[in-house]
Amino acid sequence: MRELRTHLETELIRQNPAIKILGARASRLPNTSLLLFPDTEGDMLVHKLMADGVVASTGSACSQGSDHPSHVVTSMGVPFSDARNVLRLSMSHLTDKPSVQQCLASLGSS
Repeated sequence: MRELRTHLETELIRQNPAIKILGARASRLPNTSLLLFPDTEGDMLVHKLMADGVVASTGSACSQGSDHPSHVVTSMGVPFSDARNVLRLSMSHLTDKPSVQQCLASLGSS
């Protein structure tokens, strides 16, 4: 999963160098990417991905269902104004390279 996550993140940055990988230098789960898309609301990206068959969410897992930006994201130093532009992508043992490519294609067309 770490290889797939690295591929996903590398390609997203190649598509849009303004994207930030939150926690990139921290010890983190090998299956999860927390991404900041400047000038693009995370909810909009989630709806786009879901329409293309990719499940995603905004913020951190503990903030799901809230109207407010994730306190985890803001505690990572992300300004409140940018915290709504975060997308969380998680992989499972069922995730394969074609699934990652589908996600990349969907995000590349937004």
